[in-house]
Amino acid sequence: MNENWSEVRSSFKAYTEQSRAIYSMIDRQGSCFYVNPAWTEFTGQPQQEALGSGWHEVVHPRDVSHTLRVLTHGVQNSTLAQVEFQFRHAKTGFQWVSATGRPLLDKDGTYDCYVGRMEVIEAPERRNLNGPVFHLTEREREVLTLIAMGKTSDEVGTILELSRRTVDSHVAAAIEKTSSSNRIQAVVEGLKRGEIILS
Repeated sequence: MNENWSEVRSSFKAYTEQSRAIYSMIDRQGSCFYVNPAWTEFTGQPQQEALGSGWHEVVHPRDVSHTLRVLTHGVQNSTLAQVEFQFRHAKTGFQWVSATGRPLLDKDGTYDCYVGRMEVIEAPERRNLNGPVFHLTEREREVLTLIAMGKTSDEVGTILELSRRTVDSHVAAAIEKTSSSNRIQAVVEGLKRGEIILS
């Protein structure tokens, strides 16, 4: 594990040690090298076991893939990342959390590492934990990403070399999977869940 505790990392660690919020620190290769005591208190997972990729064990299996996709994008591009997923509570089982990741900069503004902060979603009734969790196909993600960029169905078809009917079919599937009423809402839901990412 990364044991190079720079001044900025040490300062941030000291802050999180006393926080009730759940924090993690990840190096620029995407490997977790620190979680705070609140992590262990919430999940029951010892800090040492969460390091590297061990933290995957407390993310719901259905949510690991898209959570990693969002996180990896943020780490590699030094950008803000936001995603919701099911996180294991030691006593009550999986709960929905909202996670925000951001780069941690040293004193001269150089990207040092990546930090994540998680908060429990206070209105769990808006999530059906036993129901299906939507996952878009790669093509559906491509279509929604282009729509999010302002492209029309015809333009999407031209870019992806698909017929208008095929594009509309992918849009309809995405709308159904996200329980949305239209394509814009489907895009919003896809962004919120990290299924589509705008660079």
